[in-house]
Amino acid sequence: MAPCSTQLSVRGKGRVIRPIANSNNLRNTKCRRTKNLAKKSLEMSIQCDLDIMIIVYDRKFNRYKEITTNPNMDLA
Repeated sequence: MAPCSTQLSVRGKGRVIRPIANSNNLRNTKCRRTKNLAKKSLEMSIQCDLDIMIIVYDRKFNRYKEITTNPNMDLA
């Protein structure tokens, strides 16, 4: 389970991940990482012959974004 946004987590090489306080940096990081996640899922879908669906949920604005490699795929 992912750590709560108020907690710190330690990754490999001793790096500590903290919540981003600056709203501009947060928005840019979210956009960049979501785009990279979509790119990696598309690569994995092609290489491993998989249908992948990722849902990115934003708790702050109560909205979500669906990323899918198959446009005919549905949650049901």
